[in-house]
Amino acid sequence: MECWTCHEPAAATCRFCGRATCRVHAQVLPYVLTTWSGSSGQVQSLVVEDAIHCGGCRPHPAPVRLDLVLEEHDT
Repeated sequence: MECWTCHEPAAATCRFCGRATCRVHAQVLPYVLTTWSGSSGQVQSLVVEDAIHCGGCRPHPAPVRLDLVLEEHDT
C-alpha cells in the first residue's frame, strides 16, 4: 500500500477516511470511540487522543444532524 500523498510505502491508514499514509505525512487527531449519557445525565465520551489522520481528509468539526436516517428508521 502507498501513501495517498506521496506514493511512498504506507505505515498506517487514516482512522477518519481509510486513506493510507506514510510516517512523514501521518498526523494525529482525537477520535471519539463511543458516547453515552452518564448517571448524572451528563454526556461522556471515550476518546483516542492520537488516532492516525492522513492530513488530506477534513473531519467535520461539529455534529451533523442525520434526519434522513431517523426518517427511514421511523417508517
